[in-house]
Amino acid sequence: MVLWAAVLMVLLIGGLSTAFLIEGLGERTAIEHRKTTARALEIAEMAAVRGTVEITSLLDPDGDGIGTLAGDFSGGDYDTEAAQDATYEDRWRINARGTYRLSTKRIEIGIRRRQSSDWVEGLFAREEMVFNGDLATDSYDSRLGPYAGQATNSDAGGAYANTKGSVGSNMDIRITGTAGYIRGNAIPGPLSTVEMSGSPTIYGDTLPRRTDMTVPDPDLADFEAAMATNDNGNIIAIGGGKPAYDNRTMSLVASGSRIVELPGGTYFFKDVRFAGGSELHVLGPSVIYVTGQFDLGGGTLINVTGTPSSLRVYAHPYPLPGGSVPLHSEVIFDGSSGTALAVYAPGVDVTVNGTADVYGAIVGRNIKATGNARFHYDEALTAFTQYSKVNVERLYWKDLTENLR
Repeated sequence: MVLWAAVLMVLLIGGLSTAFLIEGLGERTAIEHRKTTARALEIAEMAAVRGTVEITSLLDPDGDGIGTLAGDFSGGDYDTEAAQDATYEDRWRINARGTYRLSTKRIEIGIRRRQSSDWVEGLFAREEMVFNGDLATDSYDSRLGPYAGQATNSDAGGAYANTKGSVGSNMDIRITGTAGYIRGNAIPGPLSTVEMSGSPTIYGDTLPRRTDMTVPDPDLADFEAAMATNDNGNIIAIGGGKPAYDNRTMSLVASGSRIVELPGGTYFFKDVRFAGGSELHVLGPSVIYVTGQFDLGGGTLINVTGTPSSLRVYAHPYPLPGGSVPLHSEVIFDGSSGTALAVYAPGVDVTVNGTADVYGAIVGRNIKATGNARFHYDEALTAFTQYSKVNVERLYWKDLTENLR
């Protein structure tokens, strides 16, 4: 009896030992699986980042497609494939696989790439954008000729050229009016919205951006250089009255039926004010720096060249000339048949009045457009990248790995 009890005890202890051994081996296997799975996920994430880098630069060094890669990393291997969204061309999908030993992780991420340019969109406000009226936007490329020859498409809003007439801001975008056509994106800032009344039509993306668009102030050194050396002495004023340009204050002021001509070059002004039907004619490629008011609300701007990039206006309230910050720093103009320009004024409020056409692009602090203006973004402005930065944001992340447990 004692012998059988001893044998039973030995068998019991042996069974428990075997169970503990099996449990221990299982736990070690689970721990090892978790470690290799975590490493596989790290490799997949690295692969997704490498695919994002190619999409950011729009370069394909290995010639297998932008965002498509394969290779070894940290003891494992990976591959990625990327596809551009058929509806929203700024959006991309990246599928990435990472394998380490017997573990594999598959993930999918969605990203949005914003074009790199000083004038990243047709209209961009560093703060808020407001449209009062039936706004219409589209785009064209001045390198291919005049707008009229490219406006071969049509919708209920009329003729248009291309669909890159985007608007954007780092805060809200407010659109009022019975109808309107934004033939491009309308992307508000983080946690902001596109507020609409009436029935505007937006062709593109309206998903709010994840982070603010970086829009730096223009360089102070450029303003100082333009103040020191400029072509202000070549300004031509047609019509009677006192000189339009005041050399002491470095201001350009005209009223009545007066016409002022800028032959072309670099100009620096504290204030530019045109009223009473006066006209500013830009005859050749020009760059204008303004520290105070650029107010053409009572006058007309005509860019004789017809090319927006040939008239670039940089506005900022720098204490030049005289050393004191301007009391009023703003940009105001009415649209007319010859309004073709690119305005870079991220620290200045911009107001556009009228119902005519504006060709080019505008960057402002707050932008307000009234009337039924038609904005035609010039895609040629993407060549200007002095203050630009490619903005890439991750929209979502998915784990595509099958649950094998």
